[in-house]
Amino acid sequence: MSYAVLYVFDFSIQAIVRTRADLGGKPVALLDDRVKPAVVGPAGARARAAGVTPGLTAPQAMARCADIVLLARSAAAEQDATAALLTVAWSLSPRVESTAAGLCTIDLAGKAATAHLPHSRAAVEQLQSLGLEAAAGVARTPFLALMAARLAGIVAGLAEAGPGSPHPAAFGKMAGYGDPALHPAESLPRERYVLEVRDERGFLSPLDRKSVV
Repeated sequence: MSYAVLYVFDFSIQAIVRTRADLGGKPVALLDDRVKPAVVGPAGARARAAGVTPGLTAPQAMARCADIVLLARSAAAEQDATAALLTVAWSLSPRVESTAAGLCTIDLAGKAATAHLPHSRAAVEQLQSLGLEAAAGVARTPFLALMAARLAGIVAGLAEAGPGSPHPAAFGKMAGYGDPALHPAESLPRERYVLEVRDERGFLSPLDRKSVV
């Protein structure tokens, strides 16, 4: 059996940004107004690069990043983005689980193994056309597919490595491969890859150097 995971990073932020052309290229973070004063919740990649982290107050965030755009979460935008993600996931298989916000797990049973990567790449391309930057992973278990998708996002620069994030040197051990011949993330261009755990060869690899989406 094989599974694919589609992972839209910074989902709550992307859900809003995709509907607002004026936010393109700007550092964005969401405010959690459930506490007083409101504090920063999720922060986009550009905001994180400027030092904006969850828990900062609005003035603190603006002190670190003068041009940051602070927004409230939008349940409606997230609902629309989830619908888009599920529609794309169903193009891969009718057996789809909405695992978490911005995350779908797809059962690829019955699909030709040679089609897993090309179809996953097409799904990521389709999501990008809908304004959602995503990565995908393919593996023999849902957990390994999730780890592959997360690693793909880190390599692509869509996400940051942190506690609990997969690292290329450790991935083989998590997959039960011991010490696989693994393409190190630092050797890959910061482009968007679909990554696969290949059981028969025991390593994680990009589809190819042209699989930029």
